[in-house]
Amino acid sequence: MKRILISIMTICLCTTVLNACFLSTSQSKSNVESPITELESVEEINSKTGFEMPLFPDPYQQEAWSVIDNTIAQMEYAYNGAQITFRMAEGKDDISGIYGIEEYETTTLNGITAQTEMYNDIHVAWFPHEPYTYSLTATDMNGTDFIALLTTVTGLIASPPEPSEGE
Repeated sequence: MKRILISIMTICLCTTVLNACFLSTSQSKSNVESPITELESVEEINSKTGFEMPLFPDPYQQEAWSVIDNTIAQMEYAYNGAQITFRMAEGKDDISGIYGIEEYETTTLNGITAQTEMYNDIHVAWFPHEPYTYSLTATDMNGTDFIALLTTVTGLIASPPEPSEGE
């Protein structure tokens, strides 16, 4: 009988200790803040970052807006089932968020030299154009459509549209 009682008490004690460890670990993990702040519009992105993000023309559909550490603007688009992420920040560095690419191909479009590569079924391009750096990633998109999109984006950046009167 003593052995049964000791066994039950040991199990209860172990369960209590394990629960305490689990709760402590899960609580500390939940205190870590995400560097991504979800927003409602491109105007909010521009307000948070202080620069004006180029907008893709139709048929690309805006789906989400966010900033990363209030320094990287990020817009997500959809096009024919593809998911596209476009980022912009001050500087010259790769801000694509895709790690593990050892060597890029160089492509020049609209006078802008972009680093491009396909990595784990993700098309990746990034390019500096003073004073900003940009990145473009896409999944579920063929190479021809990705280069067409990159051509459109570099065209928007190299020759931004004139603001309409009243803007």
